Amino acid sequence: MALQWIHAYYGKAHPIWLNVLKQASLVVRKNMKAKEYIETAGVSMDEIVNWEKFSIKTMYLRLKSTFQKMPWKKLICNNGGLPKWTFILILAAQRSLLTRDRLAKWGITDETVCPLCTVENESIEHLFFSCSFSTSVWSNILSWQGLNRPALGWQEELKTASDYAKGNSADAVIYKMSIAACVHQIWQERNLRIFQHQSRPATPIIRMIIQEVVGKGAIQKKLSRKLSELNFYP
Repeated sequence: MALQWIHAYYGKAHPIWLNVLKQASLVVRKNMKAKEYIETAGVSMDEIVNWEKFSIKTMYLRLKSTFQKMPWKKLICNNGGLPKWTFILILAAQRSLLTRDRLAKWGITDETVCPLCTVENESIEHLFFSCSFSTSVWSNILSWQGLNRPALGWQEELKTASDYAKGNSADAVIYKMSIAACVHQIWQERNLRIFQHQSRPATPIIRMIIQEVVGKGAIQKKLSRKLSELNFYP
């Protein structure tokens, strides 16, 4: 290991970090700068010198520390949908979308009514899927997949989707793609109504979601047979 060699060659009997190696090569000087990362990982120089082998995984885990695992991780990772779908889904799962309730708290807007249903105040929980408009869209997407259940609240949907997404079956992959595409299209429709003062009924949005999922999934052999059993043009 490079640091062990540097310690033996340059360190002598003194701690290596105390030596000023003006004559050292660029590679050696860069290795010396590793002190900051070594200390962050809680590794002493004596420990490094006595290592018989170096594990990148061990060092990575020590630098990374421990963080709470997100229950919706499997819903996001390896999602076969378009990147723009997954991006909006991540923001929604993290509650980072700039819904009107958040903007109102920051004093950016006084308008808090949902632009889709124009009845209740807009929030993540309302938009996905307590709003009558988004509920209609997601319920139809569920029905298209053969899942005859009503749309749930956002946290319940995330938990249900995360549990369902643990498998690698065609049904699970299509489900992950469908919820990502649905969240993205609902957010797009919301923005369309706010910024361009245009609106679309639920039916063409449902059809667009299904056709985009089929178009994306049909190129995968694993999904093509399952998708061929579903109605492409509902």
